[in-house]
Amino acid sequence: MPTIQPAVRAHLLIRVKIDESRREEMIDKVYEPNRTRFLERISGAISKNLLVRPEDIAILHGFDTRESAEAYLQSSLYQQIVNGIADYQEENPSVALYNVHD
Repeated sequence: MPTIQPAVRAHLLIRVKIDESRREEMIDKVYEPNRTRFLERISGAISKNLLVRPEDIAILHGFDTRESAEAYLQSSLYQQIVNGIADYQEENPSVALYNVHD
């Protein structure tokens, strides 16, 4: 029987400008290794997706509640990821938190 995934009730969106020539390296060294850790270790984490546009990339995190998303922003894993991305970013990332409206 398939597992039913909980509904995403909040999204955390982190947009960062990274030169296209360095994106694959950042994805391999920062995004991919931390994706599984995020999903397995962060309370309330439901999903994590990488969105790519010519002008930037965005990491879209799905959570069960806004409170779970806010707690993640205070976690050591979040700080590790931000520090890892800093080596690749052209400017400071933007961070936005959204509630899902029914």
